[in-house]
Amino acid sequence: MVYTICYAFVFLAEILISLFYFENKFERKSSKKFLLFSVVIVYVLLYLSRLLNLTLVNLIAFFACNFFLLYFCYFISIKSCIFHCSILLIFMAITESIVLFVSTVLFGTDFFTSMDNSLSLIIQATISKLLYFLIIYFVSKFSIKEHKSESYSLSIPLLVLPASSILLLYAVSHALHNFDLEQKYIYLLIISMVLLLFSNIAVFWVYEFTLKTQRHNMKLEYERQKEKSTAEYYDLLNEQNENSKIVMHDIKRHLNAIKSIAKDKAVTEYIDDFIEDFSINKSVDYCNNPMVNSIVNRYKSFCDKFGVKMNIDIRSADFSFMSEPDITALLDNLLENAVEAAQNTENGFIDFSAFVRKNKYLSMQLTNSVKNIVAVKNNRIASSKKSDAIHGTGLKSIKRVVKKYDGEINMKFNEDDMTFTSNIVFEIRR
Repeated sequence: MVYTICYAFVFLAEILISLFYFENKFERKSSKKFLLFSVVIVYVLLYLSRLLNLTLVNLIAFFACNFFLLYFCYFISIKSCIFHCSILLIFMAITESIVLFVSTVLFGTDFFTSMDNSLSLIIQATISKLLYFLIIYFVSKFSIKEHKSESYSLSIPLLVLPASSILLLYAVSHALHNFDLEQKYIYLLIISMVLLLFSNIAVFWVYEFTLKTQRHNMKLEYERQKEKSTAEYYDLLNEQNENSKIVMHDIKRHLNAIKSIAKDKAVTEYIDDFIEDFSINKSVDYCNNPMVNSIVNRYKSFCDKFGVKMNIDIRSADFSFMSEPDITALLDNLLENAVEAAQNTENGFIDFSAFVRKNKYLSMQLTNSVKNIVAVKNNRIASSKKSDAIHGTGLKSIKRVVKKYDGEINMKFNEDDMTFTSNIVFEIRR
């Protein structure tokens, strides 16, 4: 009974190792509940297949279970899924072969045959899974270019723990082989071996979680500083626009005065053209919020520069319940990504509208053309170099503002006309 339970835990570790690899390398698309349900199903199937004790069946089951878990719970193509599942399968087979070879060299060919078969399997499986986890950890760590230098400097010292654990496990194996121990002590040693395996996985998992939390907090702090700086920039820009309007108004008055006394027709025509140019280039008040106007005017000028048609209707919008940094974080990220996506398309366009409904809700809709297909599920966008709908950090900033003001956001991609639409609704706080 003890052997069976320990053996079950060893192969639970196998699933956790795969999950660790997937979480490190891919963005999850499923909910936590579905992921947990999938892990349970995969574990049961994998464990049942091992009871058949057929090598080929075990390998096929391992590959199939990993494929199911990766493909249905993470954003990944079928080809990439096959590749990464094959990587896991190859490394698992290699580590098991290494453990068997080392054990044979150290203890002789009759080492495992001299012991109970269940005990033999637990010892082999525990050592091989620890070695397998160690290899998979560094493969996943060093294949991520973004944090590769950080990975080398901080992760290598952690090698001491699994290396010493493997040596300890071989020492325990040697003790079991050469000394007659009571059954209860054998049980304690076997349980300790399994716990040691899970302890190693837990240490690395907590370490990775801590690193991710630190990176996340640093990104949030960077985004806050960026939003604050951008808000200050728009404040300054708005102040300059107001000053420019005053100066332009005074200049127009002086030019009209000169025009009224000028006798040369060429002079009056020149003044008319000059005043018309002033009128064309001045900023537009799209709504009654100066910050919103500054942001929209900036991206409207970008659209004019890149040949993107931008339709704007925010006359009745009310952003008074939001702080200026939050307005900046929301609109600047939405419009920046919309412009970047639309400028890469033929006949690129952006439709931006915002209005108040029932004197209680602010409803916003932003639709833009996109070049590539965008995978959207549960208001999450697949991370991809080709995905041009919205950047990950920008989306986080947008969702942060939406959550802060108890709003709702809905994103959808229409493959028929290749458009990406963001709908956001806020309840206006009076």
